[in-house]
Amino acid sequence: SCREPFVFDCSAAEKRPKNTKEDTSSDAGASEETGSDKVLAFAVSPSGKLVALTDDNKRLVLFRCEPSWQCVSVRWVVRRCTALLFSQTEDELLAGDKSGDVYSFSVTEPQSEGELKMGHLSMLLAVTVSPDNKFLITADRDEKIRVSHLRSPYNIQSFCLGHQQFVSCLLVPAGHPHWLLSGSGVCVSFSETPPVCLCFISQKPTVCRISSSPDAQHVAVLCDRVSTLQFFSLKKDSEQKIVPHSRLPLPHCSTDMTFDPEGRLWVLMDSRETPLQIYTRTQDCWEVQSSFITLQPFKASFTTIHFYAFILIGQHIESGCFLNHSSSEDFPQTSNLSPRC
Repeated sequence: SCREPFVFDCSAAEKRPKNTKEDTSSDAGASEETGSDKVLAFAVSPSGKLVALTDDNKRLVLFRCEPSWQCVSVRWVVRRCTALLFSQTEDELLAGDKSGDVYSFSVTEPQSEGELKMGHLSMLLAVTVSPDNKFLITADRDEKIRVSHLRSPYNIQSFCLGHQQFVSCLLVPAGHPHWLLSGSGVCVSFSETPPVCLCFISQKPTVCRISSSPDAQHVAVLCDRVSTLQFFSLKKDSEQKIVPHSRLPLPHCSTDMTFDPEGRLWVLMDSRETPLQIYTRTQDCWEVQSSFITLQPFKASFTTIHFYAFILIGQHIESGCFLNHSSSEDFPQTSNLSPRC
């Protein structure tokens, strides 16, 4: 049965207590009054039972989705976050921030403060965790990808080097736990064990999203301000692991996209008339299955979408509202990506 939408308004949420830690120097002396309550990042746990968000007033809000939506806690990060995700075991929430640090927040103790796990020398832009929950993979603005042991991040497993611009997104594709796809300002790269690299996109638009289908056969790549999606086929037993497949023209520029558990591709677009379209793969091509115009009553712009057993849509322009609609061979010790990156 369909549940009523759950709305959390950051502008009406709890304010920062005076006794909490805050690094004002990292935000150029900014205090909580300078924030606009804009949601900067959000994450859904692997089971789909937990959701978290963080805003520009440095709130970190944890929600429980089942049996009904509930705000579990409101905590505070030291600096504004650029990335947020749950561990595979859902016992901790990892937050990467603009100064390059990663903090761990307990899920089982939702009122406890964050613990510093590791740090880069520049802003973190992407964070992910390996499917076995063993490795923490982080990427920064200075072209570096680091693979660290999640439980002891000071123990670095490897660096993936070769990008010549900031690394904007990371993905361990479904069905390929030893592969890592990384997107940057000019390309997408591939690495695995033993060290192998293939750059299969080389263009100026920033790669802003990489998503893999649940059957482990396809990868979709979205670039910033481009009204086309690029598809690639994954070939596990082939010498060429990733093969360009096709391009999908879109009616509008997309702000985000992802595959659902049935393998359908959901594309969120910068359009008030047709903000959301669902594509299915038929006879080796992608076709529109349905379009949604029911988001029109909400006056804010939708900029991110993610899937588990339900659709989660983050709405964060102006009001900062958060809306849900229910319906040792793991990584190489050193991996140098192609210099063309």
